[in-house]
Amino acid sequence: MEPNEPVNTKFYQLGNGGDLVFERDLNALSDFLERPHPEFHGIETQKDLDASRVYANQTHAHIAEQGEAIKLLARDRKTLRQQRAKKDATIARLRARIACLEAITAGRTS
Repeated sequence: MEPNEPVNTKFYQLGNGGDLVFERDLNALSDFLERPHPEFHGIETQKDLDASRVYANQTHAHIAEQGEAIKLLARDRKTLRQQRAKKDATIARLRARIACLEAITAGRTS
């Protein structure tokens, strides 16, 4: 046997495009190797990756949506605080004016 001559074993043929029957039949290959074929694992892994990717995308969208809602609520809260401060200032100004007018009317009647 020459050094460059391929070895004619079923393992060599399996790995190097040989003509074994179970090269085209993955179930026969799984039986021969006594373990599941890696392509079967690949399909399941791909399904798991796809499911994880979908879940991650949904989670990311949900988080972004919640972030927008939080920003909107913060803006509304700020606006309401400003309105309340404005109303409180108006009430304080009117109370001071009422007190002033009461003092003027009390001074006129006495």
